[in-house]
Amino acid sequence: MSGGVVWLLRSLPGSDGGSTDVHEDPYVAACSEVLGERSVVIDIATLSFEFCNQDLLVQTLCQSSDFDALVFTSKRAVQAVSRVLGTAVCGCAGCEGAVAETTTGGEPLVCCGRCIRKRWSEKPIYAVGPATGDAVREALGSSPCGETCGAAAELAALMLANRGRLGHQAFGKVLFVCGEKRREELPRALRDGGVAMETVVAYRSIGNPNIGRDVRRALRTHGPPRWVAFFSPSGVAAFAGLPADARPPGVAFACIGNTTAGALARNNVLGALASVVTVAQSPTPEALAAAMATSEPAAAATAAAT
Repeated sequence: MSGGVVWLLRSLPGSDGGSTDVHEDPYVAACSEVLGERSVVIDIATLSFEFCNQDLLVQTLCQSSDFDALVFTSKRAVQAVSRVLGTAVCGCAGCEGAVAETTTGGEPLVCCGRCIRKRWSEKPIYAVGPATGDAVREALGSSPCGETCGAAAELAALMLANRGRLGHQAFGKVLFVCGEKRREELPRALRDGGVAMETVVAYRSIGNPNIGRDVRRALRTHGPPRWVAFFSPSGVAAFAGLPADARPPGVAFACIGNTTAGALARNNVLGALASVVTVAQSPTPEALAAAMATSEPAAAATAAAT
């Protein structure tokens, strides 16, 4: 395989405080390997993010005794927790370095980050996908369950199956830290299974107002893409909302998972553009690259014909 342009439609690089160096990005490396050394991989930013409800989040985390498990379905939700733990004021009795930080009623305002981590480390923590799992290990120092699950529905099934076995207590209430656009599969499945859930929305998404400009610049500079990779339903919606002249036909589409693929399948605008559609078996750079590699001959043939 040689040559070709890949667009990665995902959140704004660096919006989570991580590296913006494309040479360090595993998705850029994986896609470049699929198409060869002459390929060009371009980030098309669809969203940036801002954290919200930070006071509510830290206060809820401090009430760990009210919950039997902690759940994440996105890396960014873990980052929101890590952010508030880094600024939490210590007001817990008996903790080294405790300070007199109290509410008007005389109760401790919050626990310190160290105490919150310790309390939650004694409870099951669930996370979708390896990236979210790695973030949990870094932020909370715990090894989560569910990293092999590719979607929230799979995670819910695992949680229900784990109740009362494999060292997991039979939980009755879980804390779900998520974004404002979280889907209903996980809460619905857990409710149907008799598990109560409290949700804290810890971040919100902001659409990139310059996506049309960015796409036209990529088209002028490198020509139409052979592949467009979608990382979220929001990315699908953003691409579908572009003017027709910014959405080249005959493009192969790759999706990071089934939820994103479902959004693509339901989109009438993009259905007529796709020459090939493939879905990663898990939300990892390697799985996305493998899915693209399997369908690359068809994508290359279509690109040659257009």
